[in-house]
Amino acid sequence: MLKSIKENIDPLTNLANESNDKTLQRMLLDVHEDLLGEAIKVLEPFDNATKLVSADKAPTLHVVAAVRCQL
Repeated sequence: MLKSIKENIDPLTNLANESNDKTLQRMLLDVHEDLLGEAIKVLEPFDNATKLVSADKAPTLHVVAAVRCQL
């Protein structure tokens, strides 16, 4: 979700300005793009690890130790 916000900040800002949505404008003013980028960079390995060890039809327990070492 954070990636989506970062990728769509300009269209969201345009939408807020065009529709004169004061609430959305205030929320977007609170977004610090640099901090958002850093948070994405920190959280991305955890997202990848979650996807690696989460499978519906295949056992993934053998992957857990390797993934934990990478984190």
